[in-house]
Amino acid sequence: METGTGWSSKLLVVFSWFVRFTYINLLWILFSVLGGVIFGFMPATAAMFAVMRKWLLGERDKPLFPQFFSYYKKDFLKLNGLGLILLLIALILYVNFSFLITLDTTLSFILLIGIVILSFLYIVVVIHFFPIFVHFQLPLFHYLKMALTIGLFQPFRTIAYVLTTFILIYLLLSFPGALPFLSGSILAFIVMSSSLTSFKKMEQQFEAYNENKSDSE
Repeated sequence: METGTGWSSKLLVVFSWFVRFTYINLLWILFSVLGGVIFGFMPATAAMFAVMRKWLLGERDKPLFPQFFSYYKKDFLKLNGLGLILLLIALILYVNFSFLITLDTTLSFILLIGIVILSFLYIVVVIHFFPIFVHFQLPLFHYLKMALTIGLFQPFRTIAYVLTTFILIYLLLSFPGALPFLSGSILAFIVMSSSLTSFKKMEQQFEAYNENKSDSE
């Protein structure tokens, strides 16, 4: 009886989390579409990461929809401003890459390498942006600066994020029926949980540095 109860309890927990991930993923898609995708993606993604952060910190009792919608509205204009900047950068990189790849000169090859490096840095910023945005209160462009700094100083974590993203995309494309239910929420959960661990270590190192500095004075 104890074994059965144990398995039942575990299955209930798994089902509960599946419902959570599915619900927030559907909200993410819905509010992205309601914003015309271009104006809805950034606030909807930030809202999903913000809710995931609360879950990981143990706050799981609040109703999901009002919580998600509150985060969605909170920084709507700020996020869309940053989103348009990121979109413009992506378009510039894409246009330059598409043009340079058609040329066959030494200069174009060197410039192409530069575009590839800039594209990599761009991916680093995008991957780390949302966890930083929902965890810290910073001036507008400092989010991008901090995302780049953390991404470059934690290369293994960044590579793990990229690999996880590609693996998840591959699995979801192999099982397209799961796309509406788990496409964004699983990745957001993995990235947010890893980022919280990283932020905690950073805060501990900062506190240790301040303590050592105080002692030396």
